[in-house]
Amino acid sequence: MKSPPAFNAHFSRSGVDAVIFPVDVEPDAAEQFFSNLAGWKNCIGCSVTMPHKQRAFARVDIRTERAEMAGAVNIIRRNADGTLVGDMTDGLAMVAALIAAGFTPAGARALVVGGGGGAGSAIALALCEAGVEAMTILETDRDRSAAITARLGTRFPGIDFSTEKPPTQPVDLVLNATPLGMKPNDSLPVDVQFLSSGTYVADVVTEPVETVLLARARAQGMPTVSGLDMVHWQLPFQMAHLHLPGWPQDGQAA
Repeated sequence: MKSPPAFNAHFSRSGVDAVIFPVDVEPDAAEQFFSNLAGWKNCIGCSVTMPHKQRAFARVDIRTERAEMAGAVNIIRRNADGTLVGDMTDGLAMVAALIAAGFTPAGARALVVGGGGGAGSAIALALCEAGVEAMTILETDRDRSAAITARLGTRFPGIDFSTEKPPTQPVDLVLNATPLGMKPNDSLPVDVQFLSSGTYVADVVTEPVETVLLARARAQGMPTVSGLDMVHWQLPFQMAHLHLPGWPQDGQAA
């Protein structure tokens, strides 16, 4: 669990009277957990990780537009009346991490592998909002890639969307939003051999921090952004959603 240490260190620094702790919930028990959260009066909410983001989406009472677009929720605020409000901050956090690493989204061409999933959809949306020029979304499930490109295409008609990667098409960013890389024998989500040295390579996987994809990209001189970098940048957006003081800046999430 990567989030609790960062959150608790922030609470300590900021004098926030709160603590976050990990709860290991089986998938079949997730719905009951969220129902219990609605009545948990001294809990302001929870951060949600795999594999519960879609279940959280289905259970919350109110969703932000980002959550609706992604079909997933990764942060829930419990209001005083017990209503649960869900947001999806993976995209905001990843784009912030990329910008912090020197990447310029405006006018860029992006390739998102696994862009039809919860995290991938949120990241694809955030990249579109940040001004990318073109985006290719690759999915093993063609229906999912078609669905997200259709939703994004309606909202961002000026962006060139594709669900197939031409072998010679240059890209400025390759992002893995799949679980590939969590296991040592996983196949690579994309072959980095065709990429130029200036291409940014990012991965949502947090364990290991440096996946095989990132290690190979770094060995070829490409700038990389890890899942742990994304976790770090979750904090200000999730704090804002919980109506708590954020770091390093407040007010970036609804």
